This record gives sequence, C-alpha cells and structure tokens, in this order.
Amino acid sequence: MVKKMKGFLAAAMICIICSIIFIGIGYLYISASLKQTENKSEQIPYTEKVDNACILFELEGNKSLIFLDFENSSVTYMNANEKLISEDMCCGYSIDYRVLADYSLVSNVIDKLGGIELEIENKKYNYMGVQAKELIETTPDITLLRKQIAKAIFEKISAVSFSRSDFAYIIENSSTTLTVPDIFYWEKYIKETCKNAYFVD
Repeated sequence: MVKKMKGFLAAAMICIICSIIFIGIGYLYISASLKQTENKSEQIPYTEKVDNACILFELEGNKSLIFLDFENSSVTYMNANEKLISEDMCCGYSIDYRVLADYSLVSNVIDKLGGIELEIENKKYNYMGVQAKELIETTPDITLLRKQIAKAIFEKISAVSFSRSDFAYIIENSSTTLTVPDIFYWEKYIKETCKNAYFVD
C-alpha cells in the first residue's frame, strides 16, 4: 500500500513538473509572438487617402464651382453661371458633388467662422452672416461680390479651419449629394488647402 502511494505521488509530481514546464514554454512563446506583432504594428505607416473633390454650389440660381485639391493643398473657385454644365462636367472639371441651398446657408456658415472681412469702396469691414446676406440681397449684380465673399471665406478657413461638424451642417441644411463619410477626413486638410486660393472668371 505504501509503495503504491509512493508511486502515485511520484507520478503526480512528475505530471505537475511537466505541466509547469509546458505552461512556462507556452507563456514564453506567446509573449514573444505578441512582442513581435507589436513591433510590426509600429512599423506600418498608417495613412488615410483623401480624394480631391469638385463641388457645384447652386445658391438661389447662382452657380459656383469649387475644386478642393487636397493633393496639392489648393482651392479653385469659378463662377459657373454662364458655363456649360453637363450632368457631371463643368469647364473640364468632373463634378463630384452638388449643393443646392439659399443664402441663409452662407450666412450661417459665415457665423460659424466668426465673421468675414470684406473690402467695400476701398475700406475693410467685418461682416457677420446676416450682414453679408443683406449685402447680397441689396447688390444688383453680385458677380464680384460672390467672388469677394468666397475669397473671404477661404481666408477665414485658412486661419481658423472648418470642423467636421461644420461640414455636416452644410449637408444637413441643403439638398446635396455629399454625405458625412465623404467629408470625414476633410477637416484635417481644409485649413492648409484654403491657404492657396485661385479664382477663375
């Protein structure tokens, strides 16, 4: 009986020791694998690609084409009132998105930016949204004024940026083909993009 007990204890001890050895080897292997995976993850350059975007704005019958060139950090504005516009092309640009709204949208965007600076009769004035909207409504020919307001908006965005929620506001308050996923990464690049604004007649 005693011999059987000793044999049982010896076998149990061998099993325990073997288990400890196998567990230790397994732990060391898993730890090494995790560390190697973490090192690989650190070496992967994660970047999101933001596609350039051409947007046709139609505000109370007045059309403007805005090309956001995120790749080269520039924005181009074009008065598209007298331009030939097909379903998806205008002046050599492929129209990616359309925004249809009234000037209340522009007014609220200007307010979100904290106002803009316009030069009227060689003097610079600060305009909030309501004032800019009133100026638009009381100016007989707003062709040059639209360009001025666009330039002032680009300048303000280049100074303070334009948030994802600001873009979402445009989507929510207009009839547009833009969606939130489309503009998701624009916030990161729009400030630098608006620092280089070009205007085409």
